[in-house]
Amino acid sequence: FVWDKKTQKLSKHANSLLRNEKFVSSSIVNDDLILFTTEDNRILSYTISKNKVASIDIFKNSSELFYLEKKEQTANELFVYSNHEIYLLNIKSGITYKIYETKYNINSIFFDEETKIVWISSNKGLIKLVENDGAIKTIVPPEEFPHSITSIIQDNEETIWISYNTNAVYSYTKKNSWKKYELADKKCQIKNLYLHNKTIVIATNKGVFTIENEKIKNLITTPFEVKKAIIDQDDLLWVIQNKGKIRVYNKGIEQLDFIKNNAAFWQNNTFNDIAEDVNKKIWFACWMPKDFGIATFDRKTNQILEISKLKKYQNNRYFISDYYNRIGFTKENYVLFSGHGGFNTCNKNGAIIHALNTLDYNVANDQIEGITGDADGNIWFASAEGLHVYSFKTNKVI
Repeated sequence: FVWDKKTQKLSKHANSLLRNEKFVSSSIVNDDLILFTTEDNRILSYTISKNKVASIDIFKNSSELFYLEKKEQTANELFVYSNHEIYLLNIKSGITYKIYETKYNINSIFFDEETKIVWISSNKGLIKLVENDGAIKTIVPPEEFPHSITSIIQDNEETIWISYNTNAVYSYTKKNSWKKYELADKKCQIKNLYLHNKTIVIATNKGVFTIENEKIKNLITTPFEVKKAIIDQDDLLWVIQNKGKIRVYNKGIEQLDFIKNNAAFWQNNTFNDIAEDVNKKIWFACWMPKDFGIATFDRKTNQILEISKLKKYQNNRYFISDYYNRIGFTKENYVLFSGHGGFNTCNKNGAIIHALNTLDYNVANDQIEGITGDADGNIWFASAEGLHVYSFKTNKVI
């Protein structure tokens, strides 16, 4: 139908094809072009100046109805979607390619031009679809991967090691080849990976293993789940469990009892990450309900010390959280702590020298997890919204 402004009435279109067709949806591409989808799954393009209709029969064998959603004002592409699939249509060539498929029912989609996010309304809730960034290289794991990757590290030979809460570790080399290392116990669940020189340290629900020279070794069996384990520069093994005292073992796997914090300290606090810096200092990222969650091992007192107690640095005004998740390092060997609300940077003495609050930088998700610095001085960090990078030069988060 056409709306006549003068008569204030609707009338059927003069073009016979448009007048008699059964349409499902439409989208105005520009001042001279309108696209339609039909009940028999054709896409019709109508050029207004020529009063000409052309048909694209790309979905004629499908049993589903298809709908249109505009991508961008200046784009030469359009979203075409059904109950279970989303395609991008090149308007000039008429070629489509699938960008998303789901077993759930798609009700509608919306493209946010500012963020470039496709929001999908489905019968299982709201789904966010982010367009691939050309700056990011996607590495596809072997087909047998059933879960999300839970731990990832890179060794000095640029081999990437990953695990995903099963009994297997995978390596991915510069030559694009995969190799699988499987623990004998099928009930083992790998929780974290750590690199010590050329050794991969594996924390599991049943103890600590290592991979060295492509051989798996059972380092220690524990009656508790190991959240993370590291080997320090003195060859001591530090073990974090989900709750309770941190265990330390010597090279002969004899437990050492030199951490002197009291029972209340272990009961009140939860340790999420542990790392050693180049100065042999051990750092902890924690949840401390009665403190701020960043701590270090004080070799003078043999106690784990909250850096908030280092009064000369006046750290309390800089903490972004009382719940810290991960530890990383900058190129200057400053220590990074990610947490709920942003991240902090500390020098080797425990003074906070930088704080980033997610609210100040419009980071869409404030639960910051993995964090590291690069050779250019930028800070990369991950959240539920994806990968972010903070530049000290511009004081911006991308």
